Amino acid sequence: MRNRRATRTITLFLCMILLISLVPGTVGAALTIEPAARIRIDGEFLQIRYGQYPVSVNDRTLVPLRDVMTVLGFTVEWYQPTNTAYLTKPGYDVVVPIEGDTMTVNGRTIYLEVPSIVINDRTLVPLRAIAEATGIRVHWIGEAQIVDIRTDGYSGPIIAEHYIDWKFSVYRAPDFHAQRIVSFYPQLVRIFYEAADGWALISTYRGPLWTYLPANLRFIDQTTGLFENRGDAASVPMLPQVVRILDQEENWILISTWQGPRWLDLNFTPPTHELDALLRRHGNNISVYFKNLETGFVYRYNADRVYHGASVPKATFSMYIYQKADRGETNLDSRHRFPRGGTLTQREMLRRNLMYSCNDSTFGLRDVHGTAGYRQWVAELGGNPDWVRHGVMGSLLSANEAGMFAMAIYNYIESDAPHSDEFKRHLLNNRFPFIVSDYPVASKTGWTSTVFHDMAIVYADSPYILVILSSRANHRTFADISMAFQRFNNTWFVN
Repeated sequence: MRNRRATRTITLFLCMILLISLVPGTVGAALTIEPAARIRIDGEFLQIRYGQYPVSVNDRTLVPLRDVMTVLGFTVEWYQPTNTAYLTKPGYDVVVPIEGDTMTVNGRTIYLEVPSIVINDRTLVPLRAIAEATGIRVHWIGEAQIVDIRTDGYSGPIIAEHYIDWKFSVYRAPDFHAQRIVSFYPQLVRIFYEAADGWALISTYRGPLWTYLPANLRFIDQTTGLFENRGDAASVPMLPQVVRILDQEENWILISTWQGPRWLDLNFTPPTHELDALLRRHGNNISVYFKNLETGFVYRYNADRVYHGASVPKATFSMYIYQKADRGETNLDSRHRFPRGGTLTQREMLRRNLMYSCNDSTFGLRDVHGTAGYRQWVAELGGNPDWVRHGVMGSLLSANEAGMFAMAIYNYIESDAPHSDEFKRHLLNNRFPFIVSDYPVASKTGWTSTVFHDMAIVYADSPYILVILSSRANHRTFADISMAFQRFNNTWFVN
């Protein structure tokens, strides 16, 4: 009874907040909006990807729709003409009109006591109503300021627990050819139902799913290497597939192949000796950071060396300004003094800054925004604010820090932020690329009389980040290194 009264109190208060927030200007002017509760899903705290954190509006918590619902297994699509969000996953079709007082779940109308609202161009939703309509349990832990979400909507009893001591996959149905949902590292699983053929229905954060318990068959979920003998230096690539296991010794498993028994290292990492040999030719004059964006595999070479960053930092400075525009803190169509004379809009200076590496555009933007806020923003990203120079250009840079910036840029330009598409378009149209590929490249180059640099996102079949910083390497060197990493990526990460 006490929980029910508390729920009604929270609901009434949020309705009052909504009525205030719908009056133009009141969210920013009359209400105190601060970072609020953390969201925990099946024991793990949610990492916010799309920019708007949960907020406390006069001490009440609202949560971002896309961040939460995608982790809960929904595909989220936005239809601008009707201001509506569409959420789908097997078994559920949910329609959420923004700022409406109803939603539909599988065609059934559900009335909302707390309508969804928009803050900073991000939709925040009444999570409890959506969750309960789709079999997800939500609890508010007030003393810890945590929204606790449990996704196990299965009503049957747990019949057993079983420790799976290898990396395993879960499936929509008890069949290796069924839709594979996700892979897990070794852990104790809770079993709802166990079939005679070895398949079991287990509890996961995606709901009840199937996995294969016996150790004789296993799905290897990434391209790996096969060895004739354990510890051999050379291997041949094997694409993701179900394998039959003949023997296991620690992290090595012996599997059946058409060529006979072969060994597979469960801790296998792609061999990088060819990359090492290529880069060693340049000694300390080259620094490289590579990251495959699907698997998270990272390769570094001389990545801590600090360089004069030339124009590469213009990309991060541009993202800082675009994000200010996203929040309504600056108008990109406002005109400002251009150092060469006359005026230009911020939008035009950003385009020149990114596509043509126009120094005057950088100076014009710096005059508008200064560098104090940018330094703080760099620190929040995890960069070194002491490396930022007053002119932005010439800020210090290492391959490790550039790789971190490239990851932040990738997350932003692949989000639904208002200016993310414009930013991505300019990076894809860089007029002076050094990193080359058979795939589209979104990059920002920089050069002086002593350095050549490029920071790129390569949209290969399995996308990757590639940063090359150098003491005046030539275009041929950049091409050789670029294509070597493309071959490496396609060999080990494209299935």
